[in-house]
Amino acid sequence: MSFVRTHGGNRSSGLIILLVSYAAILLTGCSSIFDARKQKTPMILLYEQGKYKEAALAFEEKAKDREDTGDELMWRMEEGAIFFAVGNYKKSIKAFTRAEKILEDYDKRADYNARRGGAEAGSVLTNANALPYKGNYFEAILLDAYKALDYFAIGDSEGARVELRKMYYNQRKVIDLHQKEINETQQAADKKKYNQKQVMGRVRGFNKIQNSLKDYKNKTYGNYAVPFATYLSAIGYLTDKDYDGATVDFRNLYRMSPDNPQIQRDYVTCARQSGQDVPDELEKVQPADYPLVSNIVFVIVANGRIAARKGITIHLVLPPPVTGYSGVAFPIIEYFAPPCKFVEIEYGKDKSAKTVPIADMDQIVTQNYKDELPAMIMRLFISVAAKETANFFALQAAKTQGDAAYWGTVIATSTYKYIFNTPDTRCWQLLPKEYQVTNFPKPPDNHIKVNINGDGWRKTQDICLDPKKKMAILYVMTPVKNRAVVKVFEFN
Repeated sequence: MSFVRTHGGNRSSGLIILLVSYAAILLTGCSSIFDARKQKTPMILLYEQGKYKEAALAFEEKAKDREDTGDELMWRMEEGAIFFAVGNYKKSIKAFTRAEKILEDYDKRADYNARRGGAEAGSVLTNANALPYKGNYFEAILLDAYKALDYFAIGDSEGARVELRKMYYNQRKVIDLHQKEINETQQAADKKKYNQKQVMGRVRGFNKIQNSLKDYKNKTYGNYAVPFATYLSAIGYLTDKDYDGATVDFRNLYRMSPDNPQIQRDYVTCARQSGQDVPDELEKVQPADYPLVSNIVFVIVANGRIAARKGITIHLVLPPPVTGYSGVAFPIIEYFAPPCKFVEIEYGKDKSAKTVPIADMDQIVTQNYKDELPAMIMRLFISVAAKETANFFALQAAKTQGDAAYWGTVIATSTYKYIFNTPDTRCWQLLPKEYQVTNFPKPPDNHIKVNINGDGWRKTQDICLDPKKKMAILYVMTPVKNRAVVKVFEFN
């Protein structure tokens, strides 16, 4: 690029920056300026207040608005989740199906094409939000899981099993792709000598990243597993009276959480029914005294709100010579307190079942964030270097045009860098913090009482089950304190 001295030099320098800014906005979309977390704040507030229908309309409108953009996948997952919460399961299925189509399109594309090349270039000029959002591995897995729940909700257990089988085959592919991306990013970082710890240590404020992460080093599910998805898969097998298939899932769950009493009992129950051996250490575990394939209620508690990405911005004023504003924006993890301790279901005479945690989603979020951190660091500093290099040459050219041109360029470049100093906080926020589960036999009178026990609060709901249905899933949502929704999905 060459610069020609003119009397309107300051205007031409500013115009160049302005044109680049407009081009970047058109190429990257609104998330490059207004991060996803801030865009979703009013909708999440409606969700927390229990205004699910209003929240659903807002998410639906936003998803339509972001159609065919790099952000659409995220909005479709939120749309599917909120319509599930509302009880409009057909709309939920439609939203999740669209999200699946987007993921399939990403899989079919070549490793490098014009669209991806444009996104990579846009991310250097602006920020990581210019890259299309492909979701996290656990989001792709849970997308199938929730679609299966939608089918259970409308009484289509076969449709649910189809989704669960698809989830089973897809999750290996998703996990392998996730691991491949981690390896490629680490190799690229090593090649460019981007040492994560050294880079973070050079910039004041990056200690907030490490301080924001909870320590899960003594607890792991391994192999990027999502225990809730595996548990739901087991339920799918049991609805098909397949103890063998369920045993495989419960065995895998036992390996993930060997001390979980609910998993131990379900594993032993299915293994005994299918004639399979159980580990020696579980020989004394008593199996359930009722069948898990008929006249049974499975309980799932979606407790709290999953940890979400939240942006921090580090503003820098570099020393003389004056080069204007500089800064970096980065996502950190924000955790939320669990509103529910446990759910107890009273059934029959003096009988009850109490839920136990089966999947800590915050742990999975944290591990995924740590896996992605090298890529985030590398992209951030490539982008900062590119912007500062462009800034340097623009200011050098402006100096030859006088003070007015120079300060005009300082203002223009500073404004550009400030506007696009936006963190990538995209994630699926309408997921729970943890899942709890239990199961119990349908009582003869088909009446149950659901007691939701929180920290300083309690809600109770009486439910009458359909005597004509052989199986049920009791799904309890407790997104925030003092708020709960109980759903009953019944089928044969």
